Amino acid sequence: MLKFREKIQSITYIRYLLIITTLISFILPAFILFYLQPKFKESVEKRITIDAERVSSYLFLEMIKEGYNPSFPKLIPTNVSEKLNEAIKTFKLLEVKFYTPDGLIVYCNEEDEIGKYNKESYFYDKLAKGENFAELVKKDELSLEGKSFQTNLVEAYTSIMNEKSFYGAFEIYYNVSEEINELESLFLSTSILITLVTIIFLGFIIYLYFKSKKYYESRERASIEIRRLKEQQDADYYLTSILTNPLSFNRNDSLTIKADYHMKQKKNFSFMDKTYDIGGDYCAIDKIQLGEADQLKNYIFAINADAMGKSLQGTSGVLVMGVLIESLLAREKRRKSKNITPKEWLSQLHKDASDLFDSFNNAMLISCIAALIEEDTGKFFWFNAEHPLIAVVRNGKAFYIEKECLMSKIGLTMDEDLVIQEFDLQVGDKVYFGSDGRDDLIILNEQGKFEPILEKNTFLNLIENIQSDSKKTLNQLSNNSVFRDDISLIHIEYDTFSKR
Repeated sequence: MLKFREKIQSITYIRYLLIITTLISFILPAFILFYLQPKFKESVEKRITIDAERVSSYLFLEMIKEGYNPSFPKLIPTNVSEKLNEAIKTFKLLEVKFYTPDGLIVYCNEEDEIGKYNKESYFYDKLAKGENFAELVKKDELSLEGKSFQTNLVEAYTSIMNEKSFYGAFEIYYNVSEEINELESLFLSTSILITLVTIIFLGFIIYLYFKSKKYYESRERASIEIRRLKEQQDADYYLTSILTNPLSFNRNDSLTIKADYHMKQKKNFSFMDKTYDIGGDYCAIDKIQLGEADQLKNYIFAINADAMGKSLQGTSGVLVMGVLIESLLAREKRRKSKNITPKEWLSQLHKDASDLFDSFNNAMLISCIAALIEEDTGKFFWFNAEHPLIAVVRNGKAFYIEKECLMSKIGLTMDEDLVIQEFDLQVGDKVYFGSDGRDDLIILNEQGKFEPILEKNTFLNLIENIQSDSKKTLNQLSNNSVFRDDISLIHIEYDTFSKR
């Protein structure tokens, strides 16, 4: 789920892309207009200047050959003019003028120009000093001489001189209309293409910007709604935990039989800046009296249960079973006549639980072990409704006191016999029973990778090595492993020496 800050950053990124694209749409045409075109004009002028220098040198040599005398610059023999006219046609020149050192036009293919003087500053400041140059003149623009043409041309000026003397200068007009038109057509096509691509890309970026903004706004609304629902769900979890937490208890005050339990529910949640957990495991330990009025015996009652389902469904099963157990224990303590055997008491508990859970039509099931331990003798009575087997540690050796589970879960509407089993505890025996979360672990192997526990005797080996209470046992079990389910464990130790 994207956070609000991430959403703003994403939209800001698209906004920057939009700005960059807009800038590019202006920069590229400006680059063509103010950089490429002047560069091309400069390149054309330079190329024409070089070409004009070669042509001028050729023409002047031809003039010398045909009898032109630089000492008398104003006299142009007729054959010289004819030779220059032929050269103009050969080189496809638009116009050629030859100036004497004082600026007089003594030759021009346009005869009406002959006899005029060039009094422009460039003639004396540049040409007379040996500086050659060219100027691109667009159609209908004025040339350096103030003339207008109906075509694109380059007027090139080249001086004829040696190291000491200035013999005159040529003014040559080149027709570059075809070249300029092709270039302008190319520039125009390029500009149009760039503009179209930029507009399309810009439109796409604008579309993407608003689409992304709308998308992230919808995501933010969904995120807010999910957070609201999550807070509401956590509040429901908290209220449910308030109901279920008091139902798990340890009221054992026996000096002969020590008992404790520990639970770790899989589902954790936060409410009011505190962390809680909720799940389907349930533990309760209490002390009751059974027997005839003058021969009452103390029994330790312990039950561990695992309601089927995740989170609230499992917790609902805990709520039902917990209320039932509290009701049975309260009724037992109020009852005046306690002339009932441990097996009868457990049988009544199983019947009441079955009647209650059967009413859910198999929608709510619960596995459990319910046990009574006689305080004086260590006589152990229990029934196992499809729960993990009970383990005992005796003289440092762990073993199961059951071979298999003989009953189904409570809540399955099926006819079967109740099986209540017995076992005689000896002094120092430690009893362990809990939910199936103890077998549903992922452990860290030697290669540093997590893998499911496949060894069946892992739990036996653990309690045999630790021989401690339920909390330390589960903590040790969690070392280098990950719980994948709710886990709970009851630990009972028969120790008559404490009473003595």
